[in-house]
Amino acid sequence: MEALTTDQREGEPQSWPAVTGLSAAAAALDPGPLWQRLEGRMAHRFAPRQLVWQVIGPGLWRPPLAPVIEISFELWGAEGWETVELEAAPLGYNGRARRLECSASRSIHSSG
Repeated sequence: MEALTTDQREGEPQSWPAVTGLSAAAAALDPGPLWQRLEGRMAHRFAPRQLVWQVIGPGLWRPPLAPVIEISFELWGAEGWETVELEAAPLGYNGRARRLECSASRSIHSSG
């Protein structure tokens, strides 16, 4: 059984990675909208930012975006959101978390 991601909220990165090899016209453009358009069509993120997912149900949960470099889990309790530990599994996490906060980033390496 898999837990279901019901909501995903992404923060804005502080900056976007530099891109080399562009024409002068392309290099003059603001990189933010270009990166947002690219990342909107893939499950990888190229600049660090905060992500918050809401998840319902028990069972295995896998982050829908990668790479995840830091993650914490919270469960709604009598006193509000409480930090909990989830068991790492080969393909994700096992547990009952309802809100997940993490930071995702990826390094870009140029060849040559």
